Amino acid sequence: MLVLLIVFLYSVSYSNWKQEFFIIASGSSPAQFFNAIKTKSEIPDSIEANDLKILKIYKDANFNILLSDCTTPGDAFPTNEYILKVINQIPDLYLLVSDWRLIGSQRPYWIDSNKKINYLNDTTIQDVVNQYKKLPAKLRNYIYGYYIADEPNYADLEPNTGTYLITRIAIMQKNQLLGDPNKISYVNLFSNRVAPFFYNITDGTYDIDRYNKYVDLLCETGVKVISFDNYSFIKSGKKRYLRDKFFLNHELIAKKAIEKKVNFWEWILSNEHVNYTKTGSIKMEHDGPADYRTSIDEPQLRFQAFVPILYGAKGLLWYLYGPGSPNSENASFVNVPGWTYNNKAIVDLNGYPNLDTARPLYTWVKQINGEITNLGPILINLNWCGTFHGSAINNWSSIQAIKNKKPTIKYSTYFENNLPTFSDARNTTIASVSTPDNSVGTIAIGVFSLNNTDYLALLNKDLDMAHTYTITLKKSGFSIWKKSKTDSSWSQYCKTGNSFTTTLSSGNMDLFMLGNP
Repeated sequence: MLVLLIVFLYSVSYSNWKQEFFIIASGSSPAQFFNAIKTKSEIPDSIEANDLKILKIYKDANFNILLSDCTTPGDAFPTNEYILKVINQIPDLYLLVSDWRLIGSQRPYWIDSNKKINYLNDTTIQDVVNQYKKLPAKLRNYIYGYYIADEPNYADLEPNTGTYLITRIAIMQKNQLLGDPNKISYVNLFSNRVAPFFYNITDGTYDIDRYNKYVDLLCETGVKVISFDNYSFIKSGKKRYLRDKFFLNHELIAKKAIEKKVNFWEWILSNEHVNYTKTGSIKMEHDGPADYRTSIDEPQLRFQAFVPILYGAKGLLWYLYGPGSPNSENASFVNVPGWTYNNKAIVDLNGYPNLDTARPLYTWVKQINGEITNLGPILINLNWCGTFHGSAINNWSSIQAIKNKKPTIKYSTYFENNLPTFSDARNTTIASVSTPDNSVGTIAIGVFSLNNTDYLALLNKDLDMAHTYTITLKKSGFSIWKKSKTDSSWSQYCKTGNSFTTTLSSGNMDLFMLGNP
């Protein structure tokens, strides 16, 4: 699924809204694991011990935001209320609420459990809002935001053809959702590679101008956060690659975030996902030997998590946390021919950690989330200046070992070209990069600033091999510091000079500061 997440702010005071911490979110509702919801006809007043344990497992993996998934009319409010009661027992954990009566589809109405049609207007939306507004403050304080719409196409957002969705958004804004300026609401959007809206399958061309306008239409409503997902790993035979326009998508959103003065978040893929290229009516890019069901390993997880940070992201959302099951948001995926799910996701069907010896996803994600949590307080404040690559052609995107050779693949466009390099006019910091093994093409560097100090985020794009890089800077006369990913500290990397050398493992990133902490 390729979507964008757009967050809407509803009151005038939202003009001063500021994201306070780096978002690390889970893409599966905890409700699918709660005994109180799975096994009871009525949700109990008291919290079940196992359900509290389930949320501690989320928290132990360093998540700070959970998503509910209540898509059955009539049961959304009590389910969300119960989730909030459990979350209330765990510090620094919040909920993005989904309620079918608010999200529905791109229709101007919703149908309740009595098969009554409720048209979306001031009255019906306010009735839903009032339910949440009456929650005790100790529960409402743990609500981070609310879901409004899912994957609108371009026409849904145009003033003449998108009346229903635009009206819904306008109503939500008019009512200043819950009357609480600290809450946000969001809409899931497509990414720039979704056919037929922005990608032409026949000739393989992209309509970037149309995509930019698509995002602009939403930004005009007062958006404060743009977020998208980019599930771009595919396989051809025994080799795995990145899809075309992977880095372009980041570049586009990063620039749009600066232009609109908003933050951006990104969804990243943690588990095998449905095969979009061969099943159903959805087609992406070249209709060739591609498959989304890759065996995701730790370097690939790191790569997915750190690329958005390289472009200035202020939040990551992992899809999925749990596997498909009859009680999950992905129940429709489980038995569709050709769409297979690996039931060993970050957690198993019961919500317990996947500690599989070959692919311990829970351990890997917990480690990566922990590192990002320690980087978070500085990442949330950095200003993105640009991301530059060691080569204009991204020919290091294979999951399989490339060993300094460009792999042969049927579709050459799987490898991006025209990537910004160190010769880009925006680069005023990096003079050059050298390597002992002729692997400069494996590096990408995000350049940031804060309080007249430069920061560099260095990423090894090679997912099979470690590489050593020597970075030569355009300026000198300052010390270079490296940020710890295990605690809040900085360590002095070199006292003075205009160059430094560092080694990065496959898919890994480190953050450096050119100055004093």
